[in-house]
Amino acid sequence: MFFSSSVLEETTDDYGNVYVTSPSDGVIPFPENFGGDADLVLEGLIVDPTYIYETYSDDDGNSYTTTAADDALAPEAVFTTDNLVDDNLWVLRGGAMPDMGVLASRAPAGTEDAPMLQTTVTMGAGGTYNVYFLYGDIGEANESDDQANPTPIDAGIEGQEMKTYFQADGQLITDEYGWNILEVSLGSVTLAAGESFKVLIDDHVGEGARSAYLGLRISEGGPFTPPERETFDFNLDNKWMIYPVAGRELLLSHGPGSGEDAPQLTTEITVAHAGTYEVIFHFMDSNDNPDQGWILASLNDGEVQEYGAGHPDAVRATGGTSPAYPWIDGTTISSMFWYTAVMGEIELAAGESIQIAIDDYQFSSGLEYMASVFEGVTLHVIEGGPPITDIMVSTEFRYEWGVDGQGNQYMTIAADESLTEDQVFTSTDSNSDGLWRLRSPNMGPYGYIYSGMGPTGEEDCPMLKTIVEIAQGGMYEVYMYMGDVGQVGTDDEDNPQPIKAGFDPDNLTTYLQADGEFIGLYGFNVLQVSLGTVEVEDGGRLEVYIDDAEEVEGGDRRSNYGGLLLVKKEDTSLDNWHLY
Repeated sequence: MFFSSSVLEETTDDYGNVYVTSPSDGVIPFPENFGGDADLVLEGLIVDPTYIYETYSDDDGNSYTTTAADDALAPEAVFTTDNLVDDNLWVLRGGAMPDMGVLASRAPAGTEDAPMLQTTVTMGAGGTYNVYFLYGDIGEANESDDQANPTPIDAGIEGQEMKTYFQADGQLITDEYGWNILEVSLGSVTLAAGESFKVLIDDHVGEGARSAYLGLRISEGGPFTPPERETFDFNLDNKWMIYPVAGRELLLSHGPGSGEDAPQLTTEITVAHAGTYEVIFHFMDSNDNPDQGWILASLNDGEVQEYGAGHPDAVRATGGTSPAYPWIDGTTISSMFWYTAVMGEIELAAGESIQIAIDDYQFSSGLEYMASVFEGVTLHVIEGGPPITDIMVSTEFRYEWGVDGQGNQYMTIAADESLTEDQVFTSTDSNSDGLWRLRSPNMGPYGYIYSGMGPTGEEDCPMLKTIVEIAQGGMYEVYMYMGDVGQVGTDDEDNPQPIKAGFDPDNLTTYLQADGEFIGLYGFNVLQVSLGTVEVEDGGRLEVYIDDAEEVEGGDRRSNYGGLLLVKKEDTSLDNWHLY
C-alpha cells in the first residue's frame, strides 16, 4: 500500500488507513507558470506544408505551394495522408503548430526514400528577404536525445548548395506541440514585386529516425529569438515544493545544491488492520551525479539515516523515465532517478501509527540545482493487514498454474493450444523471431513484461490467452496492465505502444497509452486499462486474449503485456494496492 508524500491533509484510503504529511505550511505548490513560454510570435510569412499541390494566397499578394521537384510526378507519387511507413512517400501529418502540417519521411531509418520536394514562394512586395527553414525534432530537445534520435533533413534555396541539417544546427522555437520546432537560416533572396523563388527539400537517407519538413519563415527581420522566461526563487525559500512529474507528485528541496533549509516533515500512517508490515522509503537521487541528492529520514524514534544512491539498502528502479530537476530560470536540468530502501519491519495493532521523519540535506553537492526528493512510503504486508479480494494475475506463470492465497489459479499460454512454450516466448532480444520477449523479472507490477514487436511490422507474435479460474464467484472488473516507454503522456504519438486485448479472440480491441491510467513506474511506465466487467460463478473460468498490434508509425513501437487485475465490484479495495 503506497502513501504519497504530497498528501498534506488527513486522508483515508480505501482500506481505512489514515495518512498525512505535515506541517503543511512547510510545503508550497509548484508554480503554475513554470516553464511557460510567452505567446509564440513568428514574424514574417509562414509557409505551411499542408498546401501541397495546392496554392495558398494572402491579402498581401504572397502565395506558395509545395510540389515534387520532379514536375512529372503526380501527387499520389509524392505524399499520402495515411499513417504508413516504407512506402517512399511523404506522410502529411498535423501537430507542428495549430492549423499547420508536417511532411515526414522515415528515410533516415534507411527504410524509404521519398521524392525531393520544392516549395515555390511568390512575394507580393519586392525586397530582400531572409529565408528560414522550419524542421522537426522528436522526443526531447536536448543533446542526449538528439544523438539517440537524429532527425536530419536536406534543404537549400534553389541555385545554392543543399545542406543536411541536424537538430544541433537549428534554434528551438517551441516544444509545446507534437514536434519540437527548429529553425535554421538558408540565406537570403532579393526579389522584385511578384517574383518567385524555390526551396528544395529532401529526406536524408540512412542516418537517424526521420526527416520532418515543417515549413518556411520568410522575413525581412533576423532569426527567431526565444522569449525571456520568468525566473523563480524556489531554491532559497526554505520550503519543500510539490513537483508534479512523470504522473506523480514529489516533495523537493534544493538543500543539497543551494543550501535551502526546508522544515523537517513527518508522514504519519495509522493502519486500519493489525499486521506485520515492511516499511519502504521512496526517494530520488541524481541520475547523472549519484550520491549528490541526499535526503535524511528515520522511522519512528530510530536513527536518522542519509539516503542516496550509495546507501547500502538503496535499490535503483530497473528502468523508466528519468525526470529532470526544475530550476529557477523556468527550465529543467540534468535528471534524477527512482530509488527505494527498506527502513525496517514493524508490527502494528489496528489503529496504531508509524511516523517517518524526512529532512533535506544542506550542501551535499556543488551543483546548485541538486535536490532532496521524497516520493512516499509503502507498507508491504508481511502478515495480517487488510483483507484482499482483488485477484492479481501474474505474468510469472506461463504454461503452469500459479495459485494465490484465495485459491484462485491462473496461467498464460498461446490461444492456439497446440503451441509449446518455446514456440511462444523467448528471452532473446530479437525483433523478428515472431515470439513474445520475456522482459526481465523487474519490468512490470508482477515482474515480467511480455513484449511483441508487431507494431514495427517486423514480426507477428502468437495470440496469448490468460486463463483465470476464480474460487469465489461474483462480478469483476477486469483490468489489463500495459507498458509504455519514454515519458508518460508526452511522447505517445512518437512512441506508440498499441496492444490488442479482449474476451473474444475474434473481436479484440486495440489499446494505446491514452486509453490507460498511469499507475506506476517499473522498467516500463505501467498503465491500467479496463477491458470490461464479467460475472463468474464459484470456480468459474475467465479467458482473456492478448495479441501484439499491427504495424504503426513511430519511434519505439511495441506491444507490452504486464498481466491482469480483477477487482470485485461490490468491494471497495484500491485497484492498485499492490504497486511499489
